[in-house]
Amino acid sequence: MSVGGLRSAWRPLQNWVSLSRRWYLLDARWEVPEEIGYHVARYLRGLHKPIYHPRSDCGDHVVVINTKWIAYPEQVWDTRTHFEFTGFGVKGITTPIRSLHREDPTALVRKAIGLEIGPCIEKKMLLARLYLHPDNRITPEVYQQLHGVIPRVRPLPRRLSEVGEVEEVRPGWNLDGIEDGRARPMPWPKDVDILDRTHADILNDFKTIK
Repeated sequence: MSVGGLRSAWRPLQNWVSLSRRWYLLDARWEVPEEIGYHVARYLRGLHKPIYHPRSDCGDHVVVINTKWIAYPEQVWDTRTHFEFTGFGVKGITTPIRSLHREDPTALVRKAIGLEIGPCIEKKMLLARLYLHPDNRITPEVYQQLHGVIPRVRPLPRRLSEVGEVEEVRPGWNLDGIEDGRARPMPWPKDVDILDRTHADILNDFKTIK
């Protein structure tokens, strides 16, 4: 077979790979819904693909897990409310987002993604490809369809128990006073309460460590 014949034989496969819908996973633990809503809306609409066109339906499926553990500042949980029309006249219901999140752990993430998509005809069709789970439990059928993972917006912090005694220094760290290019955690006694110590005592401890 000639080179031109091979190219024509592979062309249907290339079109199928370009136009096929893929499944992506996003972990919403300790993420702000408005921040992840922007990235999820891009994948639902297909803006991350080079073949995107406003009149083409080339979006992918997105599975969001751990929506129960989203993060908001304390003042936002207490002050922000959600307004929804009841359909009876011009009255509506105002619900604090804390109460709304307790009733439905996926509501705030769904509404944030819907606001990022905006008012359009295909909004219901795009949200139909969105799968929200309050925890990290997904069905085996969905797990087998997953193709990739959407990068996190905020890095997931680690617990002190997960950090070793010697931690590698990352680029951009200040290496003044650090030997052999490694950063070590401060050998602070576990049985000492910081609140009972004065500022001068803390400064003396730092001088002793140096």
